[in-house]
Amino acid sequence: GASLSATTTPTGINGTTSSTLTLGTKSGTYQVTAQGSMQVTFTATATPGALTTINLSPQSPSIVMNRQQQFTAAGYDQYNNAISGLIYNWATEGNIGSVNPTTGTSTILTAASYPVIGTITAGTQGVTGKTEVTITYGEVITITITPQEIEVVVQGTQSFIAQAFNQFGDLIPDAVLNYTWQLISTIGGSITPTTGSVTTFTAGTNTGQVHIIVSADTKQAQATVTVIPRLIEKVGFMPVGTLTAWMPGTITIQIQDNFGNPIPATVTTTIIVSGDGDSRFATAS
Repeated sequence: GASLSATTTPTGINGTTSSTLTLGTKSGTYQVTAQGSMQVTFTATATPGALTTINLSPQSPSIVMNRQQQFTAAGYDQYNNAISGLIYNWATEGNIGSVNPTTGTSTILTAASYPVIGTITAGTQGVTGKTEVTITYGEVITITITPQEIEVVVQGTQSFIAQAFNQFGDLIPDAVLNYTWQLISTIGGSITPTTGSVTTFTAGTNTGQVHIIVSADTKQAQATVTVIPRLIEKVGFMPVGTLTAWMPGTITIQIQDNFGNPIPATVTTTIIVSGDGDSRFATAS
């Protein structure tokens, strides 16, 4: 605080006296009261010293990518007295985004569209204040997988792409997430790789349905693949043998691919019966 050189002094021949006021380290208003036969009050105002420090608020924030955050600067002298009326120049370091306006006591940072760590600065009168800013991808809310449903022929391949979105609906860059892939199958097949945002499914020689699951940050998405036969490779008859002349008989046609997978009878089939008497035979195409 402030101090006086003397708290009690006699008056001189001319009726005056004095004491010296030494101001403290805090800016503001100081009052000294002298009391004798009368009372008088003296007022002194202590102003801040030269600017030595600039503090930014908030300190070390984390901001979700593409979002905005306001920052405010405040200047202080060596005794931590606030200095008013300062105009600051704002800038960023580390590609964390852009600021607007670039001058004033406050600014708004629009964060970059990817996770990164950098700083925001405010400076004036040769003094600079800064704080670290962390741009994050936010929280994974949804994962999508493309395509979600598809047919693949036996021994065929199909690529799948995963994408994740945060709580604001923004696409999260692939590089910042750890995707893992899983194949659920009872008919064979494989996926490669099992990490990353893209994988490729290779069907086996059996037909049926498999599921492909991708996971990241506790969220999952699933695709369904139906493995279908290739083109017709074989046409067979059941039973194979002789039918009795003039008697009804049933012939079942079996259509298969080259792996023996049955092909659904949605294909148009032509049966030609040739020959006479007991020598008749049938062909199908």
